[in-house]
Amino acid sequence: MVVVLGDSVPNWLVRDGGHALDPAEVSLVDGTSEGCDGAEGSPTGRAGTGTVVTLPPTCTGWRTQYPPVFAGRDVEVAALVVGTGAVLDRKLDGSFHGPCDPVARDWYRADVEARLTYLHDHADRVALVLPAWAEDWSGWVNPSDHVARTDCVRTTLRAAAAAVGKVTVVDLADELCPQGRDACQPVRETDGVHIDPDDAPEVLRWLVTRLLA
Repeated sequence: MVVVLGDSVPNWLVRDGGHALDPAEVSLVDGTSEGCDGAEGSPTGRAGTGTVVTLPPTCTGWRTQYPPVFAGRDVEVAALVVGTGAVLDRKLDGSFHGPCDPVARDWYRADVEARLTYLHDHADRVALVLPAWAEDWSGWVNPSDHVARTDCVRTTLRAAAAAVGKVTVVDLADELCPQGRDACQPVRETDGVHIDPDDAPEVLRWLVTRLLA
């Protein structure tokens, strides 16, 4: 059994691609939440347009969101697929901070470390999936410097995984951007962030194969 946790990127990926998985080969549990990273405290985000991002009422933070997902389940792999929302500014201690700012960086690393530690107690194996760089037409939500911000998020996530230990790091960019951050595959034509429905089955199969390897 594979449990996937994360925001709208894995949420839409499972929604649009899950039908292509053979249930006889893998049991996939969708623990994702659209528009919700699951970070503790659910801090307010700010899009590149300056618009404050409204979180859904179900976004209460991982300490309340994760336990029901694992209740009564024997989980082989728990995969944390986050980082997309962390590219935005987040309101911490009354001020907005980007992911390269030490305030946001240290806060996010500590939160991810706590989540990975929790997952170790509830699954045989733990994986952390790094976000790929978004496309330039993601400006409806991402700041103009989103590529550099994503680099900071990816570095923070790697550091969290290394600090906790025994975490398999899977890089979504290996599938979406195999030639580098400036040459991603044309699989996010709709909004530059989410996998297009027609491409979701292939990307999800790739991800699940990596998680079970």
